[in-house]
Formats: sequence, C-alpha cells, structure tokens
Amino acid sequence: MAEIKLSGVDGQDGEDGYAGSHYGENGTNAGPAQDGGDGGQAYLRIQRVLESQSAILVSGTIHSQPFNQVFELGPNGFLNIDARGGKGGRGGYGGNGHDGRPGHDGMDATRFTNGTNGGSGGNGGNGGNGSSGGHGGKGGFVQIIVAESDMDLLLLLGPIKIKGGPGGELGRNGHGGCGGRGGRGGSSYTYSTTTTSTYRDSNGNTQTQYHTHWHTNPGGIDGPPGNSGHNGNAQLYCGRDGNDGQFEFIVEHGAGPVKYEDKYDLKIVDFGMIFYEEDGIIEPGEKAYISTLTIHNLGLMPTPIHTDFFISLVDNNWLSGIGSLQIPRAIAPMDLITIPFKHEFLINYPLMPQTSPKPREEITTAQVQIFKPSINRFLPPSIVVQPKPLLISYPLSLSQYQCLRTFSPGQEAKILITLKNNSTLEIGGEIRPAQLWLQSGDGEFDTTDILVSYKGEKKPLKDPYVIKIPMIDPMSTIVIQCQITIPQVGYLLKATYNVSSYLTDPRNQAATFPCIHTFPYQIRTGFHYVPFPEQDFVFVINENTKIEEVNYIQEMCLYYGLKANFYDINMNGNLNLFEPLPHLTTTLAQDLDNKTLVIINNQFTVSSTSQDIVYARTLDFLRKSEVLRAIAEHHVHFVIFSPYQHNYNAWTFKYDPECHVFNDENEFLAQEYGFSERPFSDKVGSSCAIHAKKAFISFKSKIDQLNIQADEMRQTVSKRFPNHSYLACTLFREGQPLKRIGQVVIMRTPPMLGQYVTFMDFNDIRSKPMDFAFALLNTVDIDKKAKIAVRVLQNIEKKNPFELAMQESLAFTLSREIYIGCNSKHSRKFNFDDFSCFLSVLKNQKKDADYFNPKAMEELFLRLKKCTSKEARFADKLIFWVAHAKLLRQMNKKLGQLMQLMHNDKQNKLEQEATIKTISADYLIKKKKYKGLNFPKYLLLSNLDLDGTTYRSWLNTKTVISEKELKEFQANEKKHNEQCNILVDYKKQLDDQLKV
Repeated sequence: MAEIKLSGVDGQDGEDGYAGSHYGENGTNAGPAQDGGDGGQAYLRIQRVLESQSAILVSGTIHSQPFNQVFELGPNGFLNIDARGGKGGRGGYGGNGHDGRPGHDGMDATRFTNGTNGGSGGNGGNGGNGSSGGHGGKGGFVQIIVAESDMDLLLLLGPIKIKGGPGGELGRNGHGGCGGRGGRGGSSYTYSTTTTSTYRDSNGNTQTQYHTHWHTNPGGIDGPPGNSGHNGNAQLYCGRDGNDGQFEFIVEHGAGPVKYEDKYDLKIVDFGMIFYEEDGIIEPGEKAYISTLTIHNLGLMPTPIHTDFFISLVDNNWLSGIGSLQIPRAIAPMDLITIPFKHEFLINYPLMPQTSPKPREEITTAQVQIFKPSINRFLPPSIVVQPKPLLISYPLSLSQYQCLRTFSPGQEAKILITLKNNSTLEIGGEIRPAQLWLQSGDGEFDTTDILVSYKGEKKPLKDPYVIKIPMIDPMSTIVIQCQITIPQVGYLLKATYNVSSYLTDPRNQAATFPCIHTFPYQIRTGFHYVPFPEQDFVFVINENTKIEEVNYIQEMCLYYGLKANFYDINMNGNLNLFEPLPHLTTTLAQDLDNKTLVIINNQFTVSSTSQDIVYARTLDFLRKSEVLRAIAEHHVHFVIFSPYQHNYNAWTFKYDPECHVFNDENEFLAQEYGFSERPFSDKVGSSCAIHAKKAFISFKSKIDQLNIQADEMRQTVSKRFPNHSYLACTLFREGQPLKRIGQVVIMRTPPMLGQYVTFMDFNDIRSKPMDFAFALLNTVDIDKKAKIAVRVLQNIEKKNPFELAMQESLAFTLSREIYIGCNSKHSRKFNFDDFSCFLSVLKNQKKDADYFNPKAMEELFLRLKKCTSKEARFADKLIFWVAHAKLLRQMNKKLGQLMQLMHNDKQNKLEQEATIKTISADYLIKKKKYKGLNFPKYLLLSNLDLDGTTYRSWLNTKTVISEKELKEFQANEKKHNEQCNILVDYKKQLDDQLKV
C-alpha cells in the first residue's frame, strides 16, 4: 500500500528512576516524558500519468519542501496520506527505595553476664517521583488539488489521516523501602550450684545433705524495626490528546477553483429486475434485465464530470451479464436518484441435468458492480445494496417417483410418477412437449430384462421406454401410472434403473429437447418369510444385508448343524411377533418357540419413493411388549447386533401400577415361594411392591434408606430364587402412615440363565466371528449345544473361530450357572440343571461313540474346575447353611465326575498341570488389568474381549432403578411404540398403493 507519511514523531517515554541499591538508599526520580510531534502540512496536486491507468503523479510541498513522485498503485492499491499527530510519551516510573538495614543481634547471656538487647533496624529508603505522560501532537493539514478532468483520480486516494496524537499514559511514583527488622535480643542463661550441710540423725550419726540451687541470667530484648521509607508524592497526569488536523479538496473548474470539505462518495443502494417471460418461473436460458438503479452520492463533492461510471451484473455460475451501461455524470452532493435502466443478463444453462431425485431448485443471487474505465478499476466499496436472491428451476418437475424398493423375482407392481407444472403456462402435450424415459442401469442382475408397461404397451428396457407427457394445466399436478415387472432372477440382488425427464426448449439452439432431470432408482430382490419346523434361528435382514453375510450365516449354522431362516423386513414391512403375515397362518412368535430371533440392526430405506425418503433401523419395528410376551409364552430368545448401546433394563422391565403391595419383605418372600412354582408365562413381566419403612435409628436420608432397602430386597430374593431374575425400583413417598417412606417395586424380568435378551455392540457380523457365534450359541439349549460340542471340539492343536465360540459359550453358560448357584445361599431347588445335562451328554457320548475325544475339552474342564475352586473349599467348612452346603457338595460331586472323563495317565496329568498354570497366569493378569471393574471370575477366566463395551455393559446392568428412570423407560417405550406404528402404517400405505 502506497503512503505519504507526514505524521508527527511519537514522544519519547520518560526515563524510569533507579531503585535504591543498598540498605536505606532512596530511589531516584523519573525523567520527563516528551510530547508527540505535530503532523506536517502538505499542499499536493494529483495528476494523471498518461502511460498507466493505475499510476498517479503527486506534486507540491510537504513541510514546505518540494515534493514530486509517481505512485504505481496496481489494480487494487490506494494512496494513503498520514498526517496524524505523534503519540505522547509514557510517563516514567520512580525508583523504589531500598529496604532498611537489619539491626545487630544482642549477645547471649553467660554464667557471669546478662544478655544484651538487639539493635534498632535501619530506615527504608524513599521512593522516587514518577513523571506525567507527554501530550499528543496536533494533526496536520492536507490540501489536495485536482483538475476537473482528473476528478476520477480521487477514487485512488485512501483515507487521509489527520487525527491528533493520543496523550501518553501517566507514570508511577516509586514505593518506599520497608524498615529493617530489629536485631534479636540475646538469649538468657540458666545454671545450677550445689551446697552441702550436715546433721545428726536419731541414732547420733552424722548425715550430709546436698542442696541444688538454680540461677538464671536474663537475655536481652529484640530491637525495634526501622521506619519504612515514603512513597514518591508527585501529582501525575496522563498527557492531553492532540487536536485533530484538517484536510480539504480543491477542484479547478472552468469557472475557477472550488474548495470541498470532502470528496464524492458514490453508493449503489438498490436496483430492480424484470424478466421477459412472465410465467412465474426463472428457467435456464431465460433473459432478464436490470430495470432501475438507485444511486446516492454521500460525499460533499459532485461525482466526476468528464469521466463515466459503468454498471453491470456480477457474473456467476448461473447469471451472465450482457455488456454494461453508464450512469449519469456530476451527481450533486447528497443526491439520491433513481434512474430507468436496461442492462440485460442471461440465466445460464446447467452443465449437466439434475442428477439427484429432487428436482432442480438452485438459489443464486443477483448483484451489480460499478466500473471506472478511466482508472480500469471495479469499486466494491460503492455497492451497499444487498444481493437479490433468485430461485432457478424448470417449469416441469418430477416431484415424486414411487416404486417398490424390494421385489420377489418375477413380481409385477405399479409405478406412480407425480409431475408438477410450476408455471402459469401450460406444459406438455403439443404446446410444449415433454417426455419421461425409463432406462436400464447397472447392478447384480440384467436390468434390460425389466419390463415396463404404459397404456397397454409392454416392452423391456433394452431400449429406453419413452412416455409422452400429456398437457398439464398451469400450477397443476398429474400422476402417470405404469407397471414394472422384475425378471426371474436370484434373491438378494441389487440393481438400478434410470428415470429421466425431457422438456423442449425453443431458446436452446444446441439442444432443443434437453434432459432436465435424471436419477438412478435402486431396487433389489427379496423373499417372503416361510417358516419350517427345523429352524433354530430366524435372522431379520434388510436391503443392506449383503449376500456374503447371508452365506456367512449359513456357513456358520452348517458348521454347527443348526438351521437358519431369514425374515426380510423390507419385503414383509413389519416385525409384528403376534400378527400372522398375509401368506401365513402362524405368528412369528409361534414359529420361534424355544428358538432365537436375530436382529442385525442396520439402517434401511422404509419409503418406496424417490424423495422424502424415510430411513429406519430394524429395531425401530420391534415392540418391547411383544418381546416380553414372546419370551413368556414361547421362550423366544433375542440377539441384537447393533452399533449403538441399548439399555437392557429398558427392554426387559414391565411395571403394573395396580400390582399387589406387600406389607414387608417376609410377607413377599413367603408368597414368592409359591409364585415361583407357577408357569413361566405367569412370571416373566409380572411385578409386585413392598412397603418400605423408615429405619429405627439411621443417619441416612429417607431416600438413601429406601435405596439401601431396595438393593437388599433384590439381593435377598435373587439368592432365594436364583433361577429367576429381578429388577427393583424405588418409589419414594412423603407423609406415609406407619413410618413408611415409599415402596420397593420388584419386577420379574427374563431369567439371566436363559440368556433371553442379548445386546452386542457391533452389526458387522463378519468382523467378529467368535463374538458373533458366541452370542448365538448362548441361546441354544444345553443338550443340543453339548452334542454339537462333542462333534466339533475335536481339533486339539488349532481351533477356528467357530470352535473357540463353542468352547467359550459352554464355559460361559456352565460357569455362570455355577457362579449364580454358589451365591444363592438359601436356594431350595437349584440343581445345576445345565451342568447336569452337559455331564450326562458327555457320559453317554463316551459310552456310545468311538470318536469322542475328551482331551479336546480338557481346557474347558480345567477352566470350570478353576472357576469352582473357591466354592469347593468353602463347601467343606460350611456348617450353618445346611441347604447351601448340600448344594455346593452336589456341585463338587458333579465336577468330580467331569474330571474323571479326562485321561489321567502320568503324561496327561503333566500336561493338565501346565494348562492349569497357563489358565491361572492369564487369570491373574486380567484380574490386575481389570481391577475395580468387578468382573466375575467366570469372565476373567474366559477368552472374550473384555476391552469392548458389550461384556462390560452386561456386567454393569443396573439391578435397582429410580422412579425417574422408570418413567423415562415408560415415556421412551410409548414414543417408540408410536414411532413403530407410524413406520408400519406408512410403509403399508405406500406398498398398498403400488400393488397390482
């Protein structure tokens, strides 16, 4: 940036005083600050340089000295003139006084002398005076002279700075030094002397007595401290700001020079536009023009008289101006004028058709610019009008395309195409012809075999299928209906075909019938759910389930000898467990009796539309109430693979506000013994409440007491009835009779031992093969799982992920049963059913099958033994809880029988000892690593990935919730059900529209 600098010199800061350098020395005074210098005077003439439009010649005098210089400003530069006053100098800081000398210490007392007093401390030095700030210099004077023909050159001048200089900041007085401390008085001295005396005792013997005498010589007193020095006492002020200077412009007109206080300042404050085609649409290819222009000269000088300003449109991707137009010269100071105008511009054609399903609607802005040819420069500061927004679109829009997203092979369905005329003129027919094209695309099956039918004409998509669009009235909508038939191809194949619209354009000489909109539409082949009795798992799949994933699932099930079935939610439209599908007579819950429903919680497209697409996840279609009912009535297991964390309690709780209320815990437990014998369907999802009373003596709040009682009650009932699972909830209530503080609600949830609801923290099932198979195997009946294990766990050296999953699932199922049973101190009927069944299967297999190799299961056996080692030792010493002692001894007996299945020769025993050492070492490492997380022993002994969130969430599932959490669960369930109903109804409505 070019600059002529005649500003005043900044005043020097006052010199700071020196601080005292030895005891008691005064600080020195600060030096004075200097005033800022005044801005200079300049009398300058601005002239044109003929060789360059971006240069100016400046001549005249500065500080009464001749000045003559050419400034090359380039395409964007300005010449600034700086005649500001100089800044006043900062006031100096007075030096600080030094602290006083400390007094000398007194002498300590001796046996022969007293102690002396300490000396007085020296006085601190005085602080020096600071100085005031210097005054700011006055602004200068600038006169600019220009010929009338060179008035345009004033645009190249930047701001002329004539502000007075700011006054300097005041300094600071120095601080006085502290007085020296007084000397320490001498210490006192204490000593003793001994004298003797004699006397005769009653027997006439002479006795000697010794007398000790204590003496003290006093010490001295501490000396007084010295006086602190005085602070500097100068009156300090900030310097005065300098007065502003002046500038003036002189224009040499033909009639003589005229003085102006400021130059012109031209602003464009508004403009109007008119489109030639009055159809209510701004369409690519149209022409328009700027019709009016409002100009304001905010300066104190008329605009140039001999040179012109030109106005044009700012070009962008959508707008192109045609030429430019000049505006009037010599606009008087402060005049606001509106002038008629006709500057044409064109709406550009897009480089390619709209390729997204939504019709083209481009928002751009129209803005003007001002150009001064004489200096070859645009003047952005002159534009103060806001840009005008423009919506660019076509009069014909394909506003919705409806077609099924999922077909069964060979299926025929409707296509509904909604077309809208957005203009005030007729579109289509013979007036302005338009067409729809359906064309083959890419995919996993040949889309040229797709058949399309319209008005009885049925053809494959080997060539584009062209539909002539009938006339559409202004601002109206029509729906074109045709049929589509998918070829007989395989299942779970994806493909796309293309939808395009064409509209004639008489303006476009290069393409009179251009494509204005095209987009691909994806479809896939699916299948209807058909149950079969042997199915073990039903996997809920959707459009994002890959064929590779289906093959992977079938491979896993085949490996275990299990049967997988698939439920395509895109095809079936809902996940209602108790409402038969139209082509079936049984419900999904009935088909899954004692089986497993597996949900891969992907996001998929719900809507069969090109626009306003609705997405959902599979779990959005599953109702919690149906989950509990399916578990209770049909023992259905649920495994959900989802990348999101889900609250287990939110999916398994059920609270009845009208449930029975017991007076105390004993009354509830007495009833629970009978209730536990009732059918499984009566227990899961039922609830009751127990009155909680305030403790006789407690320092805890009532809410804390209620929480403690809830936790204790839940633990008690869980230990009494380990085959069941419970969730407690606290309902705090004030003002209850009989010292009651509220209720503890006990909700009977699906038994943990049954693994009825499992959440896994991933949905890419191929990324974690062991965890995937492990979660599924946990839901398989122990008898079937044990028989599968005997068959697959034969490889001793190297195990694949599916074998590892089987081993981990058996270890998890059996060791968790042992863990729960061994902690159920007062259980009546806990027989380690799974362990007993597992043991029976192994015994029978060893007896009947030659291929059974227990050595392949030795690590599993030893892990079970390690898991129960503490309980086994405890059982031998247990005397008081007789029922529990019997339970533990029963478990130890079964464990002993399991150990007998292993080979017990010398070599095998050595190998077993090495395996136990490895298991113990791994256990200790994990116990240290996960210290504080309270992982149970059976998880620390596993080979599961305990760093992930899945197994930690299993562990951290709350057993007591608050009333607030309960209400949140209820509100979320209500919202979820409403959303589920909306999704199901929405998809059904759309799909019904497309049925043939």
